[in-house]
Amino acid sequence: MFPNRPVKILLIEDEEYDVRRIQNTIRPFRDKLLIKKVVSSGEAAVAELERQPAEVDVVVMDFQIAGGLSGERLIQKSSSWIPLSRSL
Repeated sequence: MFPNRPVKILLIEDEEYDVRRIQNTIRPFRDKLLIKKVVSSGEAAVAELERQPAEVDVVVMDFQIAGGLSGERLIQKSSSWIPLSRSL
């Protein structure tokens, strides 16, 4: 899919422990996966996607995130920035 560069990830996670866990999990794949930015709320994610939509290929998020914008609503909103949004 991205043969010449790593997949750029926006990580939305409000727990520092889980951020470190995810970073450690993908570390062996750093040539293929790059956490471009970590934010801790849905509102911060929307701001980041509006500011630089081309800088993100994939959004990885906690479904229960801090702030007023829930994971489900964020998935719906992110489809306007990321062509194929899927919840796994």
